[in-house]
Amino acid sequence: MWELALSAGANQDHEYCNPTVNGGSKVLDKIRALGWRYLVTGCRGDPLVDRQVEAARLLEKKGLTVESHFDDGGFHGVEYFDICFSS
Repeated sequence: MWELALSAGANQDHEYCNPTVNGGSKVLDKIRALGWRYLVTGCRGDPLVDRQVEAARLLEKKGLTVESHFDDGGFHGVEYFDICFSS
C-alpha cells in the first residue's frame, strides 16, 4: 500500500506518512495562523496509535490548538464503524 500512496523513491519517513519528520511540515505555521483547531482520536488497540500520539504532540509543540482523545482497547477505524452501524 505504501508503494501506491507515495511518490517513486519515497519511504515511510515522508511527511505524508509521518508528519513529525524534520520537525513537522512548514504548512503547520500557516495552519496556526488561520486559527484552525485539531481533533486527534485513537485507541490503544490500533497498531498505528503511536504515530497518532506523536502527531498530536507535534501539533501542540507547534502552538496549534489540539484536543486529543485516546481510548483503551478498540481497533483501527473504530470511530467510523460506530457512526456507520449505529443508525
